[in-house]
Amino acid sequence: MSSREYHRHYRDNHYFHFAHVSTTTYPTVSTNLSTRPSVQPTAAEDDPRSKEMDAAINRIFKKADEMSSSMQKQMNLNRKTVMDAHLQVLEAIKTTVAECKFFMGSATGNRLSTKIDCEIRKRSSYYKRLKTTEDSPYYIPPKKHIVNYRMEQNPNRDTVLWRPNNTARISIKDNLKRLFSLTSLTAATVFPSDFTNSSTYGHPFTGERAQLLYEKLGSDFIGLSIYCDEFGTVNPLGQAAATNKIMACYFRVNNFVVELQDSNLIFLGFLAYSIDVKQEGFRELLKNLLVPQLAELENGIEVPYKGQTTVLPVILLNILGDNLGNVLCNC
Repeated sequence: MSSREYHRHYRDNHYFHFAHVSTTTYPTVSTNLSTRPSVQPTAAEDDPRSKEMDAAINRIFKKADEMSSSMQKQMNLNRKTVMDAHLQVLEAIKTTVAECKFFMGSATGNRLSTKIDCEIRKRSSYYKRLKTTEDSPYYIPPKKHIVNYRMEQNPNRDTVLWRPNNTARISIKDNLKRLFSLTSLTAATVFPSDFTNSSTYGHPFTGERAQLLYEKLGSDFIGLSIYCDEFGTVNPLGQAAATNKIMACYFRVNNFVVELQDSNLIFLGFLAYSIDVKQEGFRELLKNLLVPQLAELENGIEVPYKGQTTVLPVILLNILGDNLGNVLCNC
């Protein structure tokens, strides 16, 4: 087996493992209420301060998770370093609660410690943190898409195997639905009509293309900018550099104020091995993965619009990239 064939075999068995759907079956539980013991709420659960405590605990761990996510974005830190730092933060939270519980009532202090320990257990390993993320209502699982097939020589037999070249993609529509469901962003949304005859520049909707589309459609719209680029997850030398390169397609939603136009509002479209994409042409991949999604989105999605919910079309405003990205889009 050649080095390239080994690399592909490893990729097919490991790179897209996150798209695997578990088929584990679980034992059924009886729903006959007459045979189940009745559970009465405790006094602590009836306490009005209980909900306030739960909300405070959620804010504490939300802040800790945000700190960890911020560290993960730093290129000079690896996953193990971030996880070790996160565990130290969790240990500091646990120690603080243990020291302060003596100033509370015994019931309140014990209940607080129990809840803190429960939240820490959810984050005690990278796997548990990943599962917590997957349980979030805003998590969108990637789906596997087969770009094409390749021939490989079977190392044990004198036969040829056909193996798929896979791509991981995330639905643009699902991303937009979750994004516009965030009420915290409603006040920051903008539309092309807000920039008609604008004397200031700096927002994509002030451009000529956005205003021409607004006049042609006769209504506001959701404008997307799609980016294409290659990158390396490692820094190999020689021919391995080209073999390990990843092709990424991601998009930005332009319907937010300039202050929010940063990396936090850039979303992944798909990931693929560059060598797989270039063999059949990058434009074919765009045609098969993005064009059907964009055609469907032209029918519109529900978004908050000037104090009410309405259906607005989603329009591709432009495709952006560096020199290599533009060459691939026009190949």
